[in-house]
Amino acid sequence: MEGIRDPLWRRLLVSFRTVERFESAGCSWTVLAAPPGRERNERYRYVLLVFEEPSAPALLVALEADILGDWMATLLDPVGRRTLARFDSEPAYETWRDLAMQGSWERLADLRGTDKAAPIRPERGGPRYP
Repeated sequence: MEGIRDPLWRRLLVSFRTVERFESAGCSWTVLAAPPGRERNERYRYVLLVFEEPSAPALLVALEADILGDWMATLLDPVGRRTLARFDSEPAYETWRDLAMQGSWERLADLRGTDKAAPIRPERGGPRYP
């Protein structure tokens, strides 16, 4: 599968902290969070990267604030970017993570041309931050 072309993921991978990492559905999944002390100044709060190939992620799902300060979950793939959901206030990490995982499973299935049913959910790994 082709990777995303936007170089944003490289900056986030280097500057954000890793919250979780796991393998599932033939992909490597990495969840990142804004560094402590910079959360309020970052446009992005959480980012999920899904790697099928090690060179570039196939998907990037982010919790981000728009220019007016409203929160939204966005998905970036090789085809383009779309909004998965909008929130009246910043959602909890678990709420965003569940939405990001579901959106990723569905988009991976679309890109692969397979059944949209999510495989067994992976065990969560590493520290979790609310």
